[in-house]
Amino acid sequence: MVDVIIPAYLPEEKYLFFLNRALKTLSQQTFKDFKVYLILNGLYTEKENILPHIKYDGELIIHDMKGKASGAKARNFGIKSCKGKYIAFLDVDDQYLPQKLEKQVEFLEKESYISVLGTRTFYLQNETIYSPKFAENQYEHHDQICKIIQRDNVMFHGSMMFRREIFEKNNLYYNEEQKPGTVWEQYGRPMWEDWDLWLRMLESGIKFHNLRTPLYIWTLGTSVER
Repeated sequence: MVDVIIPAYLPEEKYLFFLNRALKTLSQQTFKDFKVYLILNGLYTEKENILPHIKYDGELIIHDMKGKASGAKARNFGIKSCKGKYIAFLDVDDQYLPQKLEKQVEFLEKESYISVLGTRTFYLQNETIYSPKFAENQYEHHDQICKIIQRDNVMFHGSMMFRREIFEKNNLYYNEEQKPGTVWEQYGRPMWEDWDLWLRMLESGIKFHNLRTPLYIWTLGTSVER
């Protein structure tokens, strides 16, 4: 029912630890009807040196993009490879809480008008977990999100779950041409591929929501721009 996409950019050996930590949180999910797509899009050594050290007790569908590719390209490749009803993302250096998939599937099955569902997020820095940035009902509903999203990206990328059909149906994918964190001409400000995608989805009439419960852990200080 759910396809979880992990873009695996591993520029240093320490990222193999992060990947295994992320995979462990998938093993701990209370919801079990999911597949994991591992998209290799940049490795510090040969793939053959890495695969034996990946630890996961379920099935991994592994795709190798042969060299260094952007996160946008890796995610688009994963989306187009998936067949499940829902798509979720997990960044290689982040973690799911045990009920993450269960709570999101439960909500989306009940609320058919919502197609993009995020969650509140904990922050991890130097082994300390910090409280979510936003209050539990601050940017929960679609109208609340619409009011702020032009100025601030309040949707946490790795926490998101999507109805798979919206990508192909609306021809909406991540922008592979622009570099994240640089000034994009159409916005006149620094921009990121996830934020740009949310704005284009909202323009297409796609409905968003955030769950009040924090179900994702975002690790600070480990992301690498490509």
